[in-house]
Amino acid sequence: MPANQFIRHLTHFSRLSVFILLLTAWVTEAMPQEPVGDTAFYRKDISRLFLAAAYETDDNRRRQISDSLIAVTGEYLSSDIPFEHIYSDIRYMGYYMASDSLVKIVSWNIPLNDGSNSYICFVVRRTGEEKHIYLLRGERGTLTIDQHQQFALEEWYGALYYDIIPFKSDNSVLYLLPGLDMNDLYTNGKVIEIMGFGSDGIPYFGDKVIRSGDSIISRMLFRYSSNSSMMLRYESEREWMVFDHLSPAEPAFSGVYSYYGPDSSYDALELRGGEWVHIRDVDLRNRQ
Repeated sequence: MPANQFIRHLTHFSRLSVFILLLTAWVTEAMPQEPVGDTAFYRKDISRLFLAAAYETDDNRRRQISDSLIAVTGEYLSSDIPFEHIYSDIRYMGYYMASDSLVKIVSWNIPLNDGSNSYICFVVRRTGEEKHIYLLRGERGTLTIDQHQQFALEEWYGALYYDIIPFKSDNSVLYLLPGLDMNDLYTNGKVIEIMGFGSDGIPYFGDKVIRSGDSIISRMLFRYSSNSSMMLRYESEREWMVFDHLSPAEPAFSGVYSYYGPDSSYDALELRGGEWVHIRDVDLRNRQ
C-alpha cells in the first residue's frame, strides 16, 4: 500500500506520528537497511520502543514513544509481511485474528502516572484484494461510557481487546470484542463490545445486539477491584461468552467497585438468531 493511502486510513492520527511515519519512510529510502521482508528489523525496533516506554517516567515522553510505535507498527502492517511472523517475539503487544481471516486487531497500552492508560488499537480489514488499516486512540477508558452509546472511530474510548469473534446479525457481519481496561489505581474494568463496519468501510462500535433482561444494549461493562481478576472468555463449541458474576465483598460496599470481585457464580452471553442473550447463573461444572 503506498504511504499516502496508508496515512489516509489512520483516522485521528497525531501530527507527531504522521511526521515520524514520513521521516521513517524517508530514512528507509535514503539509507541501506535490512530487506523489508526481514522481520528481525521490525521485531528489534518494536521491542526497543516498548522497553523505552517501560523505563520512561514522564507521561509526555511515553506518549511520544507510543507515537513511534504507531509509526513502526503501521509501516509493518501496510507491508505484505504477515504480522504474526513477529508477534510471538514481542511482549506487551496483543495480536488477534478473527476466524473469518478478514479482520485482525493489534493493540497495546501505555500506563500513565495517574493510574490511567493510553490505548492504541489497529484494526486491519481485508476486502477482496485490498487491505484497509484504521488507527484507534483512546485514554478515557470504560469509566466514562455506558451500555447504550454508539461510537465512531474517532470517538473510541480505549481498551485492550483480547479476542475477536465474527457473527452474523440480520444481513451484516459484526464482531464481538472482549476487552480489558485498567481503570485507575483501585479498579479494573472489562467490556464486551460490538464492532461493525459502515457503508464507507470504517469501523464503529455499539450495535444494539445484546439482550439483557428486557433491554437491548450496545455493550456490557464490568468494574471490579484491581486486587481481583475476572474471567471473561469465548467458548466456540457453545457459541457463548462466559464470565464471572461480580458482587461486593459485603452488602455495605454495594456500588463501591474497589470492593467488587467474583462471587463463584457465572453468567454467559449466548448467540441466538443474531443476538447475544444474557443468561444468568450458568453451570460450568463437569463440561466435556
